[in-house]
Amino acid sequence: MGAGLLDQKDVQRGFRVELTDKGTDFVKSLRSQQLALDVFALAREVGRISENEVQTVMREGI
Repeated sequence: MGAGLLDQKDVQRGFRVELTDKGTDFVKSLRSQQLALDVFALAREVGRISENEVQTVMREGI
């Protein structure tokens, strides 16, 4: 969020965190270094991103 990698959106029962275009590019660069999961672990803690959302981003966004 602060670095422009994540975008927080309000939803009916809380909020949802999504990768921005910059965040997707960042994760692509980390993927080969196996650091992407650290980014998502932080997103899960901060923004309650679900494991399914993590898997979707890893599968589709990268």
